[in-house]
Order: sequence, then structure tokens, then C-alpha cells
Amino acid sequence: MVKAVTRTRRRDGTARQAGPAARYDLVLRGGRVIDPARDVDGRLDVAVRAGTIAAVAPDIAAGPGTRVLDVGGRLVVPGLIDTHAHVYQYVTGAFGMNPDLVGVRSGVTTVIDQGGASPLTIDGFRKFIAEPAATRVYAFISNYLAGGLVGHRYVKLYGPDASTSPRP
Repeated sequence: MVKAVTRTRRRDGTARQAGPAARYDLVLRGGRVIDPARDVDGRLDVAVRAGTIAAVAPDIAAGPGTRVLDVGGRLVVPGLIDTHAHVYQYVTGAFGMNPDLVGVRSGVTTVIDQGGASPLTIDGFRKFIAEPAATRVYAFISNYLAGGLVGHRYVKLYGPDASTSPRP
């Protein structure tokens, strides 16, 4: 996973060029780079060093040992965020997907699980889903005792009657 992105242009608006002596692990050549946060949209190269974006500029020189991928005709974008995911795999039934399959293996760096975990199951979600994932995983916690999607199978768990307090 790439960790950070540098500016394509200096504050004065001139393009930032990579020096000829720069050493990169990977150069993505000729893709359409779109980064709305930095007002970038154009055909550029992206250089990566040690898992971090090191340069974004036209025609970056690739030194010996640099892997070069031709990404012409493809989009190169910062990490995408999936704001509605169901990644509590094996717990939320057929809805629970593997966070890395729907995450980093699909061009998404961050997923937000929508209510699969509950106050009773959030520790398991953290230990078995979020912590081992290469994808950054966040969760909205369900107010159902057993969790959002599982809770739908057990309607008696909805609402205040599901509490452990004595019933009238």
C-alpha cells in the first residue's frame, strides 16, 4: 500500500520534476492521474520509493533496476474509500466479505463496515477483521445485540426488550 502523495506542482504553480539521480522502485508511466484534493488531472508519471509516492511529474526518468509499468489509458488515483461495506466475514452471513478482497485488491484503501459488529462483537471484529487486514478498516457499530445483519434473523433482539433487564 502506498503511504503518501507529494505535490505535483510547487506552490508557485510550476511543475515539480524528478532529478536524474533519483532512485525509484517503481514508475507508473503515462496514466491519467486524478487527485481532486491537489487539483491534479493529467497524463503524468508516478514514482514510488519504499512504498511511498516519491514524485508525480511528466516523464520521470527510471534508473537501472526500476520497474516500469505502462499505465497509459488507465486512471491513477489516490486511495479510494468504500463508505458502505460489509466485511465482518463469517459473522454477518452471506453479506460479510473479506476486507482485502473488497479493499486493497480492488483499489480501495479504506472500508467502513456498516453495522456488522455490535457492542458485544466489536472486540472480535477488531481482532479478526480490522487488525490483520492490509486494508484500513473502520466500523459503525450496530445497536442490535448480535450485530446488524445477524440481528435481522433474530427480531426479538431488537429494541429495549432485548436488554437483560427484568420484563414487566
